Amino acid sequence: MSSIKAPAAENRALEQEYSTRAQIPDFEAIIEEWATKAATFRVRSRARLDIPYGDSPAETLDLFMPDDHPIAAVLFIRGGFWRSLDKSVFSSFAEHYVSRGAMVAVVNYGHSPAVRLKNIVEQVRGSAEWLFRHAKELGLARRSITIAAHSAGSHLGAMLVATDWSARAPDLPFNLVGGAVFTSGLYDLRPLVDLEFINKDIGLEIETATALSPALLKPANKIPVFAAVGQLESVAFRWQTEFLGRQWPDNVRDIIELEGLNHLATYDEMCRPGSELYQLVLGVSGLDGSDMASRS
Repeated sequence: MSSIKAPAAENRALEQEYSTRAQIPDFEAIIEEWATKAATFRVRSRARLDIPYGDSPAETLDLFMPDDHPIAAVLFIRGGFWRSLDKSVFSSFAEHYVSRGAMVAVVNYGHSPAVRLKNIVEQVRGSAEWLFRHAKELGLARRSITIAAHSAGSHLGAMLVATDWSARAPDLPFNLVGGAVFTSGLYDLRPLVDLEFINKDIGLEIETATALSPALLKPANKIPVFAAVGQLESVAFRWQTEFLGRQWPDNVRDIIELEGLNHLATYDEMCRPGSELYQLVLGVSGLDGSDMASRS
């Protein structure tokens, strides 16, 4: 992936760069199609729905189990610009991972402006802690978690990679997260501060944007991270992915540019068996026998 300059800072142009709805004319129809596929999959899956992992009503996750004992745990973190969508839209992410032996958790979290972004980050940390602490009773011998995430979910997933887990509680290991595959993420939030269409809801100031930018933080350990972005995405999103790679050289094993794909199509690619992203999730989680995380 060739070096990409950050897009110009003029607000009108920058808003266009970050407005995925403006870039994809059939955005709403695609989301509706995802929701339909997700509902169909839930009916025939081995699912435990709306499991609380925290105190607020939004802090729930859906757990999808394989037919046999799970080999690995995959935590999927959805997007929605921290202010929209629901885990129920993304259930079908789990379909082709549970068939390979994964236990897949699809997580919900609170939305801005009702919930501040720093608290959303804390909620998602709580979902990973819940999954780790319940791994044994769920039949999982290996307790390290693989993160798979899309869009704003990739921001939240990267914040988990930058979390010092053992400093949070004595029962949490430093390698609670064993690896991650991110798609179409936001890793430096500073450009969003002056974008009214986003920041009217998430309420960032430069200080909080800096503190909540995973690319400006240091990962807790050298776990493998793979970051992908669509070739047809805006300069801003492609720059975000490249910037993470520059900032995390000891973690980011590869930057993948997905030919001919836009912001929403990269999620579909992560769900598609045989795709590069699918194989990366299998590899990081050990579901293909390679166990990349154990070699980090």
